[in-house]
Amino acid sequence: MGSGCGDYESLSRLVERMAGPYAGQGFGPTGAWSPPTDVFETATGVIVKMELPGVRSEDLSIVLLDDRLFVRGCRKDPDAGVKLRYHQMEIAYGGFVKVVTIRMRYDREGIRATLTDGFLSLLIPRAEKPAAGRVAVEIRL
Repeated sequence: MGSGCGDYESLSRLVERMAGPYAGQGFGPTGAWSPPTDVFETATGVIVKMELPGVRSEDLSIVLLDDRLFVRGCRKDPDAGVKLRYHQMEIAYGGFVKVVTIRMRYDREGIRATLTDGFLSLLIPRAEKPAAGRVAVEIRL
């Protein structure tokens, strides 16, 4: 990819390896944009907030695999296929993947996700004991 994105292919392969069993489901950098993300800790766990205007819940996949949160989605261009002459273009469309490391033991049964007003919010509650073996949680909105 010659768009000044650096070594995009190497990054793509790295994320695919990190996704393990989810790699075959398209978890990997599929686009050139990355949503702004805040991650912060509270007394009860971690909150992840992602700015995703124009992304519908049905266009999102969220998986927490061990200590890595994979958020994959697509923002579709409503003007795709229409011949336009842009004077300025700043909004990125297409696929994206965001990987966030969660550095605590978490309660996989208590994870909650919402998509409201263009913001994805994930509440990942703290757990008392670590889970046995590998942990993979598919999170539904």
